Amino acid sequence: MAYFTEHGIKTRASYDNKGNWLYNIRSYSEADLPKDIRARVKSVYYDYAITYVHEITNNQKLIYLVQLKYNKYWKTIRVCEEDDMEAIEEFEEN
Repeated sequence: MAYFTEHGIKTRASYDNKGNWLYNIRSYSEADLPKDIRARVKSVYYDYAITYVHEITNNQKLIYLVQLKYNKYWKTIRVCEEDDMEAIEEFEEN
């Protein structure tokens, strides 16, 4: 694993034992989320605030895990480059 920050975006890069790249995980705020992805999320979850984003890139896909909050309710939404978007985690604060 390699960890670094570039332009305020935290990145973790993973490699196998031979040094071949496996995947990256970039973590950032709503401001760095691509506008088209933000628009897709906000079109459904318009009352929720985007609190954090984890962008996962591997050889096959680019996936966004978008953390949302509305009052005491939290959700994590998985957004793929295609039209695929689904809630993968939901909970309420006590």
